Amino acid sequence: MSPSHPPSRPSIASTIFAGSVSGMLSTVAVYPLDVVRTHLQSQIMNTQGKMYAGAGDCVRSLIKTPYPRLPRWAEGRSALVFVRGALNSTGVNFLPLYKGLLLPLGAQVIYKSTIFTVHTNLMGLDWGKWTERSPLLKTSAAGTTAGAVNALVWVTPVEFVRNNQIVHGGYRSFLRNFAGMWRGAGLTVARDSLGCASFFVTIDLAKQHLPESINCPLTHGMCAGLGFWAVALPFDTVKTLQQTSEKGGDAQARWMQRLANQPTLVWRGWQVAVMRGLPGAGITLWSYTAALDWIQNKKFL
Repeated sequence: MSPSHPPSRPSIASTIFAGSVSGMLSTVAVYPLDVVRTHLQSQIMNTQGKMYAGAGDCVRSLIKTPYPRLPRWAEGRSALVFVRGALNSTGVNFLPLYKGLLLPLGAQVIYKSTIFTVHTNLMGLDWGKWTERSPLLKTSAAGTTAGAVNALVWVTPVEFVRNNQIVHGGYRSFLRNFAGMWRGAGLTVARDSLGCASFFVTIDLAKQHLPESINCPLTHGMCAGLGFWAVALPFDTVKTLQQTSEKGGDAQARWMQRLANQPTLVWRGWQVAVMRGLPGAGITLWSYTAALDWIQNKKFL
């Protein structure tokens, strides 16, 4: 089946709106898997502390964490004390699976808006005859540019804060250095530029080759999610380690030595990445397409 193309390029406002919707929905749906993947990756530098046998063990350990103490203003309120006690009595706490959610949730509005808006507008430009012979080359170049811009401007500092909050339980002292929040920028740009190129190329290939019965944005996105993480995961693992260890410290020396001895560790957490990547990307593309169609039909933007 040949891919269908809209009669006109959507406006920038439309792609920003649709990207915002898709970013928030996909984040809420798969964020717990991001938390688990980050924990599994970060333990490469940890040879003495808590170690997880796998994704299932990590989830079980996190949900057994007691609920945090109530703030002082709430300690005298019997209703809140009762609720906390009742929740603790269940022995299950899902809050650690959503630790650090607020910042990425807000940032996803910008993430997906940037990626889809940059890619859509680059695809609308005349790139000359060299792209006519290989349309996927144009898709790849537009995806690479969109991913690199997004990673350099937004993703690096947000993931730096998120990763440290998940791994260390708070914001570390070097956050006071604003420029330090771009630590790992090179790896983030490499991950997202190559990953987004693979993402958009896979969408085009899925449109062309999937059977008619399953040829839809949801399955296009799921295929694209697999394409993204197949390229991006090694960069993501090293980036997480770099961002959550002190520069020049013992932890950095440990994980660099372990990766040198066991290069396959860069694929740590691949099962979680696939479990997160397929539904996450499927929801992203489905909701982006639905939101874009809705707003264009309503002619709001």
